[in-house]
Amino acid sequence: MDRQWILRKVLSEARELLWESLPAAHDTLNRSTIKQLRRLLSIKIVHAACYSADTDLSFVLRRLMLVLRDGAMLEREMIQVLGSILFDPDLDETLGTELNVRVRRGRIIVLRKEDG
Repeated sequence: MDRQWILRKVLSEARELLWESLPAAHDTLNRSTIKQLRRLLSIKIVHAACYSADTDLSFVLRRLMLVLRDGAMLEREMIQVLGSILFDPDLDETLGTELNVRVRRGRIIVLRKEDG
């Protein structure tokens, strides 16, 4: 299976999981989202694809893994950091998608989702 395809698919799923939890105002929803993201990124084939080559997508996934392992962050803070990574405009361009969100001073401001 193509490793880049796996990375794209996992990043798209991670974005969708986080998107569904925004705006994250409830700790239970934050906790559930973080748990689902950890489960998604712990799949063996994802690890293999992530560490098989140094590509833009693999670096993004590695960054997500580091954030999800950070025990010092509050869940709300973790959601904000994950959002700033997953909703980065450069990642939109790399994935060929567009989510109309803005990240301002570490806070995610959701405008609306663009289908396309």
